[in-house]
Amino acid sequence: MAKIKNLFLSGQVIQVKSTTLTGPASYTGQSNPDGTGANLGLNVTLTPKSSNSSFYVMCSIGVGSTTSGNTWAILLVRDNSRVNAGMGAAAASHLGGIWFKSVDHTGNSGTDTNHGVGATGVYLDTNSGTAGIATTFSARGVAEGGDGHINYVESDYTGTGAGPVSSRTQSTITVWEIEK
Repeated sequence: MAKIKNLFLSGQVIQVKSTTLTGPASYTGQSNPDGTGANLGLNVTLTPKSSNSSFYVMCSIGVGSTTSGNTWAILLVRDNSRVNAGMGAAAASHLGGIWFKSVDHTGNSGTDTNHGVGATGVYLDTNSGTAGIATTFSARGVAEGGDGHINYVESDYTGTGAGPVSSRTQSTITVWEIEK
């Protein structure tokens, strides 16, 4: 009897998992760009069904800000280590990693804490997992000084009649396992 080599076709989506954070989240003390950031709860754990797959990761942050008025970012982490994407020597420093970055405030010359900016990023991780061994991808918060926030603006503005300014957002991380 012939042995079946592979159960999946090249390019086939094997599984999709997603986590959505609907409430506000904040983090402090995560300005070290060489670290792995603050765990915001945007984590997806999946058990690969193939040892010959890639992982397509999409992260969308509705709005983010920092109290320092500078850059905030999301750092992609896999199994508690930053994803480095083969960046050579830069991978070992703050230059390496897969970052989804944004500026802090918008409007009024960038100092109005009632406004913020969202960010979306995608990444194809071609490092195969091992079938049957769980892998966790995390979208973690890093801020250039100060406290970081997602899903709400820094001032936590709640003014009436302000529409989108006072609205809360949501953030999502989605991971697709795809056969190579």
